[in-house]
Amino acid sequence: MRDSLGRYIPGHKENARRARDNAGRYAPRDGMHRVAVISDMHFGSIYQQPTRLGEFLDFAIHDRGCEMILCAGDVSDGLKMREGHETEVFLQSTDDIINYILEVYPDTGKRTAFITGNHDHSIWKRSGVDIGESLGRARNDLQYCGYTSADIVIPGGARVRLYHGSGGCGQNRSMRIQKHSVRALEECLSSGRAPPEMFLAGHCHYEAVVHSYYNMFIMSLPSFQMQTPYLREHGMIPQVGGVVLEYMADGEGLTGTPRVEYVQYAPIEGDYPGWKNRKV
Repeated sequence: MRDSLGRYIPGHKENARRARDNAGRYAPRDGMHRVAVISDMHFGSIYQQPTRLGEFLDFAIHDRGCEMILCAGDVSDGLKMREGHETEVFLQSTDDIINYILEVYPDTGKRTAFITGNHDHSIWKRSGVDIGESLGRARNDLQYCGYTSADIVIPGGARVRLYHGSGGCGQNRSMRIQKHSVRALEECLSSGRAPPEMFLAGHCHYEAVVHSYYNMFIMSLPSFQMQTPYLREHGMIPQVGGVVLEYMADGEGLTGTPRVEYVQYAPIEGDYPGWKNRKV
């Protein structure tokens, strides 16, 4: 039994037999695992939401006991993504972007496995620097897994494909993840590899879930960036927040359907250094 905030009610008869850890939190059942999933932080954007990111990761690690963090790309807002993009960022060089991320991204004590997205790739195109490699070398808690996509194994032996594409997202929220998850499935089968059990995609800045699609759990992820002029022009309303995935696994893969806890936040305007002094 939970209260209105989603917390288990201590002493309730439905929770009486559940074990607690040393901090008094209800402990996961045998074979149960939790991971925090984030995407699209867009550090360097004047529309970034680092305060909300910190709040979510604190909740996910300390309240929900997540074992690791997964990030599906667009760690940065990049460089010169399009005409006028320079007016939407407060960081204008590759070194400044990397140093800022290393300073601001929370050190939770847990590993963050991440890929890079299309905004991150603009830095490679402009300066020849792969910021994923730079971040991974600089901090032991940041594990760079790949450019655009990566297959990783998470606690319990579950197989996950992280993906971040480019281009439009369409009106049907699930269509994009359905299409790209099938491509991931075909790619693995054609090369003799075990297909992913979860397909987690960044880029579109909204939450959408299909619990079983060709035996995969597939999900489009929310973001930690509020609405930008580009998104407004294209009629896109982003969702700010992160996801806690709770799942059962036996060491070799999933043994049940993951449970989604989507934590949504109201965006904070001006959540970047020097915003009060910025000329409008």
